[in-house]
Amino acid sequence: MQGLVIGKRSLIEGGLYIRGIKNIHIGDNAYISYDVSLKVSKGGKIIIGNNCLIRDGVRIQGGAGTLNIGDYFSINHNSSITFNGDLEIGNYVMIGPGVTITSGGHSFNNREIMRFQEDTYGKIVIEDDVWIGANAIILPGVKVSRGTVVGAGAVVTKDTELYSIVAGNPAKVIGYRDETEQCI
Repeated sequence: MQGLVIGKRSLIEGGLYIRGIKNIHIGDNAYISYDVSLKVSKGGKIIIGNNCLIRDGVRIQGGAGTLNIGDYFSINHNSSITFNGDLEIGNYVMIGPGVTITSGGHSFNNREIMRFQEDTYGKIVIEDDVWIGANAIILPGVKVSRGTVVGAGAVVTKDTELYSIVAGNPAKVIGYRDETEQCI
C-alpha cells in the first residue's frame, strides 16, 4: 500500500479519526458516517471493500496483521472490531449495533498479576452472507461459516455450521436458515 486510498464515489462524513493512514484502503461507493475511528499500528492494514457502510460510533483498531473486509459489508452504530493478526470478513456481511469482534485476549493461567501476562490471539474468519445481531460478541479463533445468523446478544466461542442460526451464551445452534422463517 502506498498511503490512504479512498475509492470513487465514496462519502466520508465528519469526525473520521484515522491512525496509520498509509495502511488503510477504502473501496468504491463506501459510506462512512460520523464519529468513526480507523486505527492501525505495528504495520497493520485495514482493507475495506466496495459498497460498504460504516455507521456512527464504529471503532476499528488493529496492530500487526490485516483486517480484510469484503464487498457489500455493513456495520451498525457503536460496534467495534479489534485485531492483532489477520481477520477476514467476507462479502454481504451485516453487523448489528453494539457488536464486538475481537481477536485478542490475555493469558490468565497462573496467579501472577494478569496485567503482565502475555497477550493471546486467534484469527477470526467471518464468511460470506452472515448476519450478526445486535450486541453479539465474536471471540478469538472463531470461524463464522457462510450464511450463519448470530442472534442478538450471542457470545460466539466456537466455529459455526453452514447456514446455522446460533444464539445464547455460549452460542449454540437453534436452527438452520432453510428450516425456519422466524426472527430472532
